[in-house]
Amino acid sequence: MIDVMIDLETTDTAPTAKILSLGAVKFDRLSGEIDHFYVRFDVSKMPGTTSADTMAWWQKQHMAVRQEAFGGKALPEDLKDFCKWLGGSVMPWGNGSHFDITILENTLNALGIPIPWKFWNVRDLRTLADLSGLNPRQFTFDGAKHNALADAQHQVRYAVEMFKAILSR
Repeated sequence: MIDVMIDLETTDTAPTAKILSLGAVKFDRLSGEIDHFYVRFDVSKMPGTTSADTMAWWQKQHMAVRQEAFGGKALPEDLKDFCKWLGGSVMPWGNGSHFDITILENTLNALGIPIPWKFWNVRDLRTLADLSGLNPRQFTFDGAKHNALADAQHQVRYAVEMFKAILSR
């Protein structure tokens, strides 16, 4: 099994949100990043919903962050490339039990693309944080916040430390 941290930037917080960008990091639980994948989508072509609250939140973000999030050209069908990149058996991780993975699965379903993992393999980073006793906020962020790849890489960095903390008990 391969662990894969997935982070999305979206236009809504609902499970039906449009995906702006997807960052994913294959990682080893004890050493960190192995490989990564990043794609920015043409939001006008993506299925899904947009909320006024989320769009207002985006307007408060730095201009460069907004340009990165909303400047994508990839088509929804390019999610097939992501599924190919995943390869065989994976355990997808999201930074919460009902956001990134749920939105991605809804989008894949809407596009008729098979979900590339078994539902019982989905993992939740917040649960790992709780079990480890470590606070994710104690880890310094390296990169641009609200960039899907930078967020996924940051989450891998603290997931590795959390696994180490659990194993050292």
